[in-house]
Amino acid sequence: MISPFKIKTDYFFTVIILLTFFLINFSADRVNAELVDRVIAIVNDEVITLSELNEESKEAEEQISLTVPYVNQAEAIEEAKAGALNALIDKKLIAQKAKSARVSVNKAEVDKALSDVRRKASLSEEQFNSELNKAGLSLSTYRDNLRSQLLQRKIVNYDIRKKIVITDSMVKNYYDNKYTVTTRSDEFYLLQIGVKWKKDNDPSVEKKQKDKALNRIKRIHNLAKGGEKFGSLAEEYSDFPSAKDGGDIGSFTLDDMGGAMKSAVSGLSNDEISNVIETPAGYQFFKLVSSAGGKAASKAPYEDVKDKIKATLFEQEMQSAFKEWVTELKDDAYIQKL
Repeated sequence: MISPFKIKTDYFFTVIILLTFFLINFSADRVNAELVDRVIAIVNDEVITLSELNEESKEAEEQISLTVPYVNQAEAIEEAKAGALNALIDKKLIAQKAKSARVSVNKAEVDKALSDVRRKASLSEEQFNSELNKAGLSLSTYRDNLRSQLLQRKIVNYDIRKKIVITDSMVKNYYDNKYTVTTRSDEFYLLQIGVKWKKDNDPSVEKKQKDKALNRIKRIHNLAKGGEKFGSLAEEYSDFPSAKDGGDIGSFTLDDMGGAMKSAVSGLSNDEISNVIETPAGYQFFKLVSSAGGKAASKAPYEDVKDKIKATLFEQEMQSAFKEWVTELKDDAYIQKL
């Protein structure tokens, strides 16, 4: 027969063991929570935690895991985290500056910015959220990033924009350097617009795609012949890589060209637009900028591009001024990485 004393003793030790197990695990959970949220940097009177850094670097780390060889991943992740921490410090400083200047961004502004991004990407809300998930970003993190960008833009406008001046001489110098070309006597300086069609194993399907592409490039060709700015048309409608440069593909000799291209441009005068030609790359046509060797010619009239140049120069100056501004914020701030 088991004694009552032994039963009480066994029960007592069972309770002690359970309590000890609970306390150990509870303590471990607390330690883990503290490790996840430990402070890794101090920016004036605010802190940055490890969990914030992990969220900031999450997308970069996922890209590294997919694109960087395994043996190099640890080093790449360390660099990504260092860059993410610097970005978080910049965000803190900008937010603090905005707060002191009483500049803020409300929910409606973030909602509008998010809607604009989705519209430009031609994605529904569901599709957009799916793309965020693929990139390893949550919607709340993306909204925070948008808010930070909007705040940055506002405070930059408040503190920097008024100091930037773009003069007519700056615009003219840029035009002379970027929009004026000089060719040899045997060279043709060309701009290009091209439209591709989708290839298909079914000839009838591919023919429909080609007809659609041909109709599209004919409409663009008519706009160009009617006096629309060639560079703007290229940027908006061309499917070829040169679109980002306003259709600029540089200079060629006749020997550099394929047969269709050669026949299209060889008889052109300066500023004249060629007929549409078909090539394996797609339908395309050209504008001859210059074939007069040793003489300067313009890719576009000055009046057509001066506003675009001014915007480009302003953006360059803004980026430079912003970097200097952030450096000044850092110089005046208390920053400690732990």
